[in-house]
Parts: sequence; C-alpha cells; structure tokens
Amino acid sequence: MPAPSALTSLLTGDQLDRLRRLELFSRERVVGNRTGDNRSPLRGFSSDFLQHRQYFAGDSLRYLDWRVLAKADKLVVKQFEELTNAPLYLVLDGSGSMRYTGHSFSKLEYAVRCAAILTYVMYLQQDTFGLWIFGEGIANRLPTGGSRRHLGRVFEALVAVEGRGETDYQTCFRQVEMQATRKGIVVVLSDFMAPPEALAKLMGRLRLRGHDVLALQIVEPTERALEYVDFTRFRDLEDGAVLGADPQTIGAEYTRQFDLHGRLLKEACLARGIDLLPLTVSDDYETALGSYLRHRMELLL
Repeated sequence: MPAPSALTSLLTGDQLDRLRRLELFSRERVVGNRTGDNRSPLRGFSSDFLQHRQYFAGDSLRYLDWRVLAKADKLVVKQFEELTNAPLYLVLDGSGSMRYTGHSFSKLEYAVRCAAILTYVMYLQQDTFGLWIFGEGIANRLPTGGSRRHLGRVFEALVAVEGRGETDYQTCFRQVEMQATRKGIVVVLSDFMAPPEALAKLMGRLRLRGHDVLALQIVEPTERALEYVDFTRFRDLEDGAVLGADPQTIGAEYTRQFDLHGRLLKEACLARGIDLLPLTVSDDYETALGSYLRHRMELLL
C-alpha cells in the first residue's frame, strides 16, 4: 500500500472501505493487455454474447448455435464480446489558480482528493493508472502502472503538488496525446479558466484518438460573486498581476460572464462527446464523485 502519510492524508480508513463499492469503466471500446471489465473491439468466444456470424470450416463446433440450425437450417456460430482492462490517465491542473481557497479546501486540495479516489478505484479493479501534473509545462509525470508500489508513487506525487505557475493547457494536452498511446479513460481535473472552445478542442483531439474523456471542473462557489464592498485590488495567482476594481460597479457583469463561461464550456464539451462534470468545492467530495460514478455505471449496464 502507499506510504501511510500519503494515504491517510488523502483518504480515511472508512473511505477506503466505501470505495470498494465504486467502479470506473470506459464508455469506449479499448484494447488492453489482460482480461478486465471494459469492452474490447476484439471478438472472441468468452464473456458476453455479441452476435452470430456465418460458420466457416475449421470453426469449433462448440460455438455452433444448434437452435438456429434446427429452426432455419443455417450454420452460424456465436460470437462473444471480450472484456479487457482500460488504463486511467489522470491529468491534474497544478497551476497557481488552483490554490484559490474559499471556505473549505482549496480547489487544488479538492482536485487532489478526487484524483486519489479515482486512482484507488482503478487499483481495486486491477486496472492501470498514470498521472500528469501540469502548470506552465508538465511538472510531474508518472507512466501507467497497477502495482501497490505504483499506487504509492501516485499518492506521494498528489500529496506533493503545490500549485504554482500559469496554466499551459496546449502543451499539456499535446504531451498526453503523444504519451497516452493505449485507448483508455482520460480524466482532467481543472478549473478550466480558459476560452471554452479552445479547451474543448484540445480535449476533443483525445476523443478522436478513441479515449473516453471526462472533464472534472473544480468550481469554488465564492469565485462566482465578488462579495466585496469597497474598491479592491485583486492579485492573479498565476502571474502575480494586480488589478484594482470596484465590485459594486462590475459585480453583476462579472457573475454573468462567469456563468456564461460555464454554459459555453458545457456546450463545447457536449458537441465533442466529452463528459463534463462540475464539482463544487466542499468537505463532502466523496459523495459528489461517488454519485457520478454510480450513475455512470448504471448507464453502461
């Protein structure tokens, strides 16, 4: 298991027990390197029934459908859908803006805990998982693995994230696109504070490569409204720039633009088959993410 300090700082013992009831499967067909629980494009003679096909000389009579032969006088064999494993590619925004803290965790702390849950679920499923932490570039990258030692390395990397620098989505997603060679599940955890269409286009490239892409938008509710009375100086957590403004003058327009950004991001992701899940920062991160995973599993059944 991971080092006690890394594990217990992110997940409690009770949480570890509850996570055994969660699952994360790909919505897309993947090709893995072992038997698992995700659908594969390969067709074999095991797992779930898929379809019939014409019998050819040399096919095993074991899979001949005798009922079809008796009723329609046709020689057909049963084909089954092979199940395989899918790698999880975690992409975590470790830029300065993620350090913003409202009344609970910072956005980064919340995202790290969600990443820990997803990683542990994949470990329990005996699937593989890798990690990219990005800001101005790739701050840390761990290739996919599934061992207890690898789980420990991922948890230790998550604990060590500091949140600094500017966000460079383009460099990050290009790296993921080049290095995530096997089709799998790409989960991006970020506040997505960038032009929605550009973000969705970058993630859409991963969809075109056959990945199942899930965007977890970390939303801090106190960012939506400027709850200040007097003229205030705001400092950018990424580049340090300072901007003075009167919240009473710009507050309403700021909130409108904030909400518009969320709607445009949702529409752009939906158009590309990307699953966008806004997660509001709170102490109860396990419930929000767990509810989504259970709902996702119901849709796949």
